[in-house]
Amino acid sequence: MIDVEGAVKALLQTNTSLTALLTGGIYESMLLPADGMNRSNTPSAYSSSPIALKPLCIVRERSAVPTSLMVAENEPLRSLRSNIEIWFYQDKDASISALKTIAGLGYTTLDKNRMSGVKSYSLQYVNKVTGHDPMLNNAFFIRLDFYTIIAEGI
Repeated sequence: MIDVEGAVKALLQTNTSLTALLTGGIYESMLLPADGMNRSNTPSAYSSSPIALKPLCIVRERSAVPTSLMVAENEPLRSLRSNIEIWFYQDKDASISALKTIAGLGYTTLDKNRMSGVKSYSLQYVNKVTGHDPMLNNAFFIRLDFYTIIAEGI
């Protein structure tokens, strides 16, 4: 099984300007606690005074769907379309312009770039969603969606 979330996180971490702004960290969704993020289980994502969500990122592989885009003669190979969500969060009382800057840096870091250690085509930008997350005290979020085609040996 290919660790797409880890590979995308590593690619995001190559942008030092982005990581400097994401003071709450970059997380892989599969490694987060089942009950989600909160001050008890992810204290580095929150400032202490006043208590607020720091700018952070969560990488989530939404799905990996088999395709027939890659084939190899006499080799056990299959291809998967991997859909990846990049969630950028910031406290609801913070400036939305800072979150837009962070999302812009995330976009330029990922779009048309490849993940290290993963046999795949480059990541392709698909969609952007914005809003407030009621599970995180109505924090602002910007979600960027990407996809790539991954080769996986059977």
